[in-house]
Amino acid sequence: MDKLRYTTTNRFIYQGGGFWLPWLVFNAISCAAAAVAGAGTSYIAPLAAGSGIQHIKAYCNGIDIPGLLTFKTLMVKMVGAMFSIGCGLVAGKEGPFIHVEEATTTYSGSLMTQTFLVGAVVVFFMWLFSGAAALGGRAIARLMFQSPLELAFRGHSGTDVRFWWFIWEVPVMLLLGTAAGAAMAAWTALNMRLQAGRKALLRGPGWRVADVVLCCLLTNSIRLAAGYMSPCVPLPEAAVLRALEAQAVTGQLMRGPIGMHPQLWCPEGQFSMYGQLFMQPLDVSVRSLFTYDAAFNQTNLLNQASAYNGSSGGRTAAALAPAVVDEQSAFSSGVLAAYFVFVWGMLLLSYGMSAPTGIFIPCLAAGAAGGRLMGHLLRAVLRARGILLPICMPAWSVMGAAAILTGCTRLGLSNALIVLESSGAVPLTIPLVLLMVPAKLVADAINEGVYDAQIDALGYLFLPPADTLHSSQRAALQYCKVLDLVHLPREAMLPAAILKACKQKRE
Repeated sequence: MDKLRYTTTNRFIYQGGGFWLPWLVFNAISCAAAAVAGAGTSYIAPLAAGSGIQHIKAYCNGIDIPGLLTFKTLMVKMVGAMFSIGCGLVAGKEGPFIHVEEATTTYSGSLMTQTFLVGAVVVFFMWLFSGAAALGGRAIARLMFQSPLELAFRGHSGTDVRFWWFIWEVPVMLLLGTAAGAAMAAWTALNMRLQAGRKALLRGPGWRVADVVLCCLLTNSIRLAAGYMSPCVPLPEAAVLRALEAQAVTGQLMRGPIGMHPQLWCPEGQFSMYGQLFMQPLDVSVRSLFTYDAAFNQTNLLNQASAYNGSSGGRTAAALAPAVVDEQSAFSSGVLAAYFVFVWGMLLLSYGMSAPTGIFIPCLAAGAAGGRLMGHLLRAVLRARGILLPICMPAWSVMGAAAILTGCTRLGLSNALIVLESSGAVPLTIPLVLLMVPAKLVADAINEGVYDAQIDALGYLFLPPADTLHSSQRAALQYCKVLDLVHLPREAMLPAAILKACKQKRE
């Protein structure tokens, strides 16, 4: 659906062309998809709205939520998530598909296991036969025993050399984590107020569908306006473009719906600076921010490092050239700042509406932009002092993504695994874990995470983890038995009332 929206709209965009016809085409497709996403949750399965993680968390805590795992909710969640993402909302699919996974295993865990096993076996033999065909069709048995390395399936080479960091960057990374925690704590507070306002005002299903469509219209109008008003800059040199095409990840981005350097309304030989991020789907923007500097490969990095003179801070013009090309053809500080504000604000508006929307990919997108912006500031400070060390911008994008995601969800190990696996930034494991600590501590000191806040707002009978309770509350719980709580009225079965009853039992 993303490809349909962008390729169709791009046919009506040309140098010197108008804004309103592409705007009409772009938003007609987007709003139609948004209406489908909103109608399913408004009229058919209200529990399919949002990410669903807050419901699943309460369900795993032993709370029965009627209709949460029904086939109707499952189908609306799956279809709605596709249309929510396809219509251009600032939303992700990870949270909704956690809900989908829980619903599917509820119906038949054994069937899902068998299906997964059969699929794995089929994919394995497809890889095996395709590998043998690529090697000239030689006998599989002889290949397996005589040349086993020829059938080894390796990841993309050069992934690790894309990321590096210096030990003196760690304090700045900790500062980034602190800022991210504060920013996402503020986001959580504002979003919960917005959700309460929606609940009070949008009482009918028609109003909730209109809310989804209007949010989609606003989001895509900002995207298109950013591309229309964007300054145009020259394309990178042909050698740089060939290097981008040759690499696995960036080559895929270059061959995307509008490419990695979209021309849009710009003259021939130039591209839209803001269109690089604003006119791309969220996942494409995240991959671009995580990988763009990979075009300037290990050789360029080694040339820059070897040309750096620690005593005088000087570098040769030849070594400085790759960094200058990167600054001209990659993402400027203004683009990064605008994109961070856009994603942060539109996620604030989108999350909690009556459509299946997740927050993982939007948090990665906002964090990747904010982290790279911090890297730009650090590089500017160093250059002002005459130090021309190469700063790894993809590394700062990954660090920013981890910090924002942690500040929002308050998860630790899970977020580390998600970010490391999605970026391939294994060399950043140590600073990434260190950065997540202040992000979580600062956010927790301000308020609770968005999922816990939603559970409280929904009134689910959810007791928080024991390690989050005050010592006096934990002591009170020790004097309670299940039978002591069974006789409490349902309206008193909230965490505060339970703790109060246990305290009275103790006394």
